[in-house]
Amino acid sequence: MTPIEALKAYQSRFKFPIVCAVSGGVDSMVLLHALKAAGASIIVAHINHQLRDDAIEDERLVKTFSESLGCPVEIKRATLNGRGNTQNKGHQVRLAFYQAVAEKHGAKDIFIAHHKDDQIEHFFIQVLRGFSKMAWVGMPSERRLNHHTLVRPFLSLSKSDLWAYADQHQVSFRNDASNDRLIYLRNQIRHRLMPFIHAHAPELFTRISDGQKALQTRLAAEIATYLTASDDTYQLSYDTFLKVPSALRIRLLQHLWALASPYPPRSHAFWLMCERRMKESPANVHFHITQDWYLTLDYGMIRVMEVSKPIHHPVLIPDFGTYRIHAGLTLEVTPQKKAHVGGLSLEVCYNERTFPMQVKTAQNGDIIAFDYGHKKVHQWFKDVKIPWGLRPQTLMVETSDQQVAILHSRFSQSLGNCASKVYIYEVIHAES
Repeated sequence: MTPIEALKAYQSRFKFPIVCAVSGGVDSMVLLHALKAAGASIIVAHINHQLRDDAIEDERLVKTFSESLGCPVEIKRATLNGRGNTQNKGHQVRLAFYQAVAEKHGAKDIFIAHHKDDQIEHFFIQVLRGFSKMAWVGMPSERRLNHHTLVRPFLSLSKSDLWAYADQHQVSFRNDASNDRLIYLRNQIRHRLMPFIHAHAPELFTRISDGQKALQTRLAAEIATYLTASDDTYQLSYDTFLKVPSALRIRLLQHLWALASPYPPRSHAFWLMCERRMKESPANVHFHITQDWYLTLDYGMIRVMEVSKPIHHPVLIPDFGTYRIHAGLTLEVTPQKKAHVGGLSLEVCYNERTFPMQVKTAQNGDIIAFDYGHKKVHQWFKDVKIPWGLRPQTLMVETSDQQVAILHSRFSQSLGNCASKVYIYEVIHAES
């Protein structure tokens, strides 16, 4: 299979702009060239971590090559400060940058050039670090990343396939000297272990690949059987959790983490602790996985979620129009009702004191009026069973004459006496 053939499965996505992560190495330069040849509309994203003296040359090559293909380029120069795992920090910075570029250009898909050799290296890293067998399943070809999808179209291709393509099409690239430094575990695997296996037991690669595919099939079946999705969040029924064996409980918690979070797998010991705590939990409970990510049990459902910080400064909406509230949310405010497929919507009464409106997150003490009386917003959350972790993300719209509405699918109020209305629609970018 060639890179062009591997991209055929993603042809329908090329009707929309996509972000292509390009480092300047052979893998990502081949991906960029092949995507262009396949007819994709591409925004190139390059991040310069400034860890090497010649990193600026990578940046220049990516910019020049991208412009020669007619692709806009977004470049970020980053500095990794502080202690800790530099490679992991760099990974998180890159993911955040790619999402920011996708948000800026209205793209949903972010294409990454990981290939089959990367997948095998990833497997050995998990084994040597002692992660559970759940971590051995490998990198998925597609993975949800907040409001975007991370796509790895080359997982069926070997490094040699990419070298051959680069040679055939004369694709320029640069070699990152840090990839040869044996201080990194991945490089030790790449330069010592992989050549040894190629020479003495090449069939092992096929067995690993087949095993990963079988495990992926099994785990996908578990997800489909036990997990459900609500408000774009995967969840597990607490009743189901209590009925299944302990080993399956742990796997299901791992599934929730993998589906929700962009972070690496946690250890088996960590999830065993979580399983015990959830089994013994009261009706509602939540606790930290990381600083901003939680495992929660609310209203009989277990979820893993990021609890976002509230909007401290309301977003002003002075008149009809389209307004970006935050990354991932744009609202269209219009006097005309329209057919609206997907996304949230609101109606509020219109008069001379409706504007300016403001969009904010709910604060303690906020009150909302209904036909039958008034209610505090936090009580409404409880009444309609909004999970604790989703409450900081729930937005309110307040008009100048202090009408309050909640931007949520479970919110409804009677507006039958309104002579005119304002219609508020969540803008959803087109997806493939």
